[in-house]
Amino acid sequence: MILVEPMRLDQGNGALQKDQILGGRADRNHEAKFVSAMTNLEKRIDDFRSSVVSSLLSPTDFVDWGAVSREMSQQTRAIADLQDFVDHGNLSYEALASHLSEKPATYPLLLSLLAFNASGSQIEKWGLPERVPTEPTQRQRLAKNLTTIGYSELFTENSRISDQLRVAEIYKDSFKRRFRSGNQFEKSVSGLVKKAVSIANDHCEEQLRSAGTSVLRHSSVARFLDHVIMQGQRPIAGIATVFQQQSGGRQQRELSVTYPTLQRNLRELGMSLVLIADGPGFQDASPRALQALFEGVRFPMTIRQAGDGELVDALLAASTEPEIAPLESAAVDRLIDAALNERGEVNASDLPLGSKEATLAMAKFAEVHRDLSIRMSFDGTHLEWDNREHVQSAINLETSFEPELAVKLFSFLMSADEIEIKNSNGDCDAIVEIDKVAPFPQKLFVKATGNDFDNSLAQAASAKSMEFAHDARFSVLILSEELRAPDLEEHRRMQSLRPVSIIVLSPAQLKKASKSSTPRALFVDELLGQADLSKVSPFVLSNATPSRMFFGREQEAAATLATISTNSVAILGSRRIGKTSLLRRLREDLKDANFSPFFTDCQTVRTWQDFANLAQRDWHVSVPGEFSPNHLTDLVQQLRQRSEDPVVILLDEIDQLLLWDMQHDENSVPEAFFRACRSISQSGAAQFVFTGERVISKKLWDPQSPHWNFCRPIQLTQLPRKDALELLLIPLSGLGIDLPQRSETSELVWRFTSGHPQLVQFLGDRLIRNLEVGRHNTSYSIDADDVMKVAHSFDYAEHYVSTYLGQANSLERAIARSFGAASKKKAQLRDVARSEHADVLEDEFETALRMLQLYGILEVEDNLFKLRADWLPEALTHFGASENASILSTRK
Repeated sequence: MILVEPMRLDQGNGALQKDQILGGRADRNHEAKFVSAMTNLEKRIDDFRSSVVSSLLSPTDFVDWGAVSREMSQQTRAIADLQDFVDHGNLSYEALASHLSEKPATYPLLLSLLAFNASGSQIEKWGLPERVPTEPTQRQRLAKNLTTIGYSELFTENSRISDQLRVAEIYKDSFKRRFRSGNQFEKSVSGLVKKAVSIANDHCEEQLRSAGTSVLRHSSVARFLDHVIMQGQRPIAGIATVFQQQSGGRQQRELSVTYPTLQRNLRELGMSLVLIADGPGFQDASPRALQALFEGVRFPMTIRQAGDGELVDALLAASTEPEIAPLESAAVDRLIDAALNERGEVNASDLPLGSKEATLAMAKFAEVHRDLSIRMSFDGTHLEWDNREHVQSAINLETSFEPELAVKLFSFLMSADEIEIKNSNGDCDAIVEIDKVAPFPQKLFVKATGNDFDNSLAQAASAKSMEFAHDARFSVLILSEELRAPDLEEHRRMQSLRPVSIIVLSPAQLKKASKSSTPRALFVDELLGQADLSKVSPFVLSNATPSRMFFGREQEAAATLATISTNSVAILGSRRIGKTSLLRRLREDLKDANFSPFFTDCQTVRTWQDFANLAQRDWHVSVPGEFSPNHLTDLVQQLRQRSEDPVVILLDEIDQLLLWDMQHDENSVPEAFFRACRSISQSGAAQFVFTGERVISKKLWDPQSPHWNFCRPIQLTQLPRKDALELLLIPLSGLGIDLPQRSETSELVWRFTSGHPQLVQFLGDRLIRNLEVGRHNTSYSIDADDVMKVAHSFDYAEHYVSTYLGQANSLERAIARSFGAASKKKAQLRDVARSEHADVLEDEFETALRMLQLYGILEVEDNLFKLRADWLPEALTHFGASENASILSTRK
């Protein structure tokens, strides 16, 4: 690999011209140098053009023809059955109902042909269930709905179902296209950057690393970059990527103006620009545009050139020969900066430039320093701090520390709505109310004192935080002096012993924040640098998810609200799936929808009397000393008297109470409590929303149960991909943590969780805990390697298995263990069940399959069962060759 420094014709103000190189003299040696430079430039452009690729996509990135063929082959029997039905010619709803009764496997084909490629809840919105109902009346209703929609219009004389379905499968495949083809360029570049940094570090004394763009705090340049290369704490290069499919006016401007301008702006920060550019648009670009690009950008290259070593060369060159801002520009910036810091303002007349040049210089300063909160006058002749009085307050605190003033300044910088201040012995204690955005709590304890820092002061602040802001995981302590390095290290070490982390701030840090356009981000930096990360993690592992961490579930909430005015609802799901979190959210939604909701948690309720005691405590109702189910109507009547709005009773985790109900009669009436709930619901006196798992599910699934069809079951399984990724990525962004390999990281998060919300939060919590503690810097990042490290630990694999299979019985575990990548037919699973449980009954087997679907472990497509929790086989390998019996048996 030969390190070649590209010809830098843009040093200073714009590209050098021939007469500048010649110095105004027709000197042959200078002429020769100019010709050599231009020849080298032309060769570099030719090499660039010749290595451009026409596309990064393969044919299967556009349409996965193999997947389409596999789908078709798995549906051969159903296609033939539907073809027979269509050929018969009678497409009435009566004929369709009869056909679906005999050939239910053709129903998914009809949905595909009608372009119903949505989730079950979306299909239900149109009155179409996920499966053909077993009850004749419901099946007739389905046939009528399909007829109303106009399913018969799908077919003409001599229709070929296989041809139509092939088109439908191609259409369905298109929704996966963006996941296959999207971000291919980004993924390729991310891999190249990671490899280049590793190779370059073999030749660097001070190691390089790739960071996210937010490390710059300069939005004017950061928004154009994909990666920032750091050497220690110094950014040395920014990597931008562009793939041009075609060449046009906008594309030409990017080459000749946008990226050369970006290089000039980066030079002000001492950084080089690496532009990885590719695509057929570059082959059609004009010579003038490419010349401007190569003259204005230090390191332009294609993907192929980057992979062949030019990216490594560029990183080494940027690390050994950093960019230097033009001397005149740097001097003017220094003058502007000094005036702002000394007087809080600067005028064009203060600069040793003409009025026009001074105005441009100040405009450039404001553009490049968007991280600073500065305001420019309309005519461009005046700059000042946006919060000038608060900058001055911070400066005053450095010379004369006033605790109350320090607290009020911090509150302003945090955009606090209210503060409660108490002064005592010269100190100031306050409760600050903030917008509840991760990682900040709604109420934060803040203490300011002129005393020296010690552990007893920190412990006292931690104790007061627990008393007055008990939901906060950290508090703020403002001191008159910044902690010295040894004290800071000891402070960090002691954080794990404190119930609440203490973040120490000083007037110098308040001054920096008051000058910043993003003061909260600076406080987050301090939080990450000082706190016990296990305490400030926004992820919730053991309690109901608060509103700030609630993502998704819109469809389930909407289905509940649409049903509750006329019928009760049962939200079914495994543990840790988010039933309680959804129920708490529904309580607020019901209030907004003019219902009168009453919530209680039945996890500890085992008997009718336990329920009565809980209702008396939570709802303040009167109950008899010996409560029985026939008193439930009286209880509801008391609730109805509280409001004119319809009563909705929300009972969380009802399984134990229903189990008691099944085992105890009232006056020879079995299951009296649940029967009373049904009677109240049917009379319209109140509706219920239950959550539960196995017991209530079996009641509602069993056609022989008196409670079959009592309430609408809504199954809660994993989150959709978008919501699951937001649950992880948005809190990390709130902490200021960079994700330089966002696409690759997201793919791994989905692979290792399949969208299970508790696993997503567990993974996020472990990622934060694994951040490198002790680097008091301005950048933390998480990449794909960090995700792999967490996911392949025994701790995560154990949590994964226990989350998915912890409540499964031995039959369900045996079926789950039998799965690999391949799908299975029901008959195959029945053989598995009987091989390990020879006496298993058919209804037990059917229930096991439904429970595994409820747990989000299995899903059914075209009568084939496949893993939905598709990392399960690999997770189970962490427990040895004993078929994982020990771990599974302990998680029952």
